[in-house]
Formats: sequence, C-alpha cells, structure tokens
Amino acid sequence: MAYSIRHPLADQDVRETWLFLARIYGPERADTFIERLEQVCALLAEHPHMGRSREDLGPGLRSYPVGPQFVIYYPLDDGVAVARVLDGRRDIAAVFGED
Repeated sequence: MAYSIRHPLADQDVRETWLFLARIYGPERADTFIERLEQVCALLAEHPHMGRSREDLGPGLRSYPVGPQFVIYYPLDDGVAVARVLDGRRDIAAVFGED
C-alpha cells in the first residue's frame, strides 16, 4: 500500500493554511481544504510521478496544485514524502533557497 509522509515544515504549512482559511472563511471551509489536500496526497502516493517536475527547486522534487496551494514532494518507491505545502502566489524558489 502506498503512503504519504510529511516533513515537519509541511505540517507547519498545513497548520498555518488551516488557521488562515478558518480566520477568513470559517473552520468548515478550512476543514474542506485539508480534506482535499489529504485526498491529493493519497492520490500522489499511488501515482508519485503525476505532478510536475521541479528540479529547479531541488533534485527529484515534484509539485501538484491543490487550489492556490502546491504540494511539493519527493516520489518514493512506495509513496511520497511531502516537503512543503505552499501558496503558489509566493516565490517558491526563494522559500526553497531558505530551507
């Protein structure tokens, strides 16, 4: 069975996104986004090369959109390792330069 794991920075990204969405749109909408994110991560675990190659961010990295957010991940033999979940309006390359 394929699985997805999240780096602690990705967990932090998800918490911050939930808090932002809950503050602006309410907790139900924030929960809906998180559910969609979990569905996408499960799909990526089953099909790890489905996302776009992001070698510009780091060797082996890929990305997949979830609304305005991007799941940045590494394919694994039996799933994916989610490195970050970032808003696409951010300078993602700069964020990875900092990490």
